Amino acid sequence: MSLLSQLLQRALIKRPSQVIIETDRPLVVITDRGAREQGTELPGEALFEALFAVMNEEQQAELVVGKRVEFDLDAGGRAWTLQTETAADRIAVRARLRPQLVAEVSGAPTRPPELRDDDDDLVLIIDGDELEAPRRVPGVAYLTGDGVSVEEIEVELDEPDELVALHVEGVAGSRDGSVVAFKREPSGPRSADVEVGGARRLARSRVERDRLLSALTPGTLCFLLRGLRGARPFLTTLGLPVLWLGEDDTPREMSERVLEVEDDAIIVVTVDDPSPWLPWILRRLEEGRRVLIETGARTPAGARRVLLGVTATPRAEGWLACMRVASVTRHQSGWSVVVDEA
Repeated sequence: MSLLSQLLQRALIKRPSQVIIETDRPLVVITDRGAREQGTELPGEALFEALFAVMNEEQQAELVVGKRVEFDLDAGGRAWTLQTETAADRIAVRARLRPQLVAEVSGAPTRPPELRDDDDDLVLIIDGDELEAPRRVPGVAYLTGDGVSVEEIEVELDEPDELVALHVEGVAGSRDGSVVAFKREPSGPRSADVEVGGARRLARSRVERDRLLSALTPGTLCFLLRGLRGARPFLTTLGLPVLWLGEDDTPREMSERVLEVEDDAIIVVTVDDPSPWLPWILRRLEEGRRVLIETGARTPAGARRVLLGVTATPRAEGWLACMRVASVTRHQSGWSVVVDEA
């Protein structure tokens, strides 16, 4: 199963009206309750390869040159229509469920052939066992000795706020030309309202991202203070490529890895004592890299002292003083990056 099929199949659990997959952002599932993020961010290269895996050659060529591509895909037993939009280094995919087809049953029923006298005791045997009567499936018309029998069922369409109920007008199986009618009974908010609400939430998230990046400019050192439950939620909001620096890494290895990531990637330092990394961090800041340090300190001043450690030279301390330093804070409406004016 392709990656796109897996993502859409998981999204079906939420009963979506549509799904948005965007480069370096979590999958967004839009339902009658609004828009919610699901899973982790999908790197641009992975999304590009996932699209290539389900497209034909003509669609692949259009995607490469940045054209809008629309195609169909089966996932989770449902048919989807996907539309791609490409801009600069980002790809967005909007997936909508296609309506399910429901057949009508009309006209006079056909009677099954009658058994002959010598067939009264006929029993079908398979591998020594009697064949059980087939289980009735709701919503399917069956031929019986008395005509057509229809089980009533509610069928979910691609619009989660509308159901189709099957009602039999007249007597099922009668010979008066009665039909099985389909009645749509809308309830709850319209899907158009849901889409507008989801779009507004996405717009607000992008506004927050732009606001944070305007404070976290290239060459900024940022401290994530204790009590903010790790860097991942903040990084998800930023939507930037990430290079992790942990306890087992060495300066030589990291110097090689930093050359392999995008220029706008953010380096996240998660070591308990970052002071041995101070010279390396200062060089990356001079190169215009963003550096985020997870620290157990409670204040920005304390985080700065932890980074300097007990062996930093006056020259290193003066070098750090020349850098743009900020700290991350969390409030009810989101995240903030506060620049240290000291």
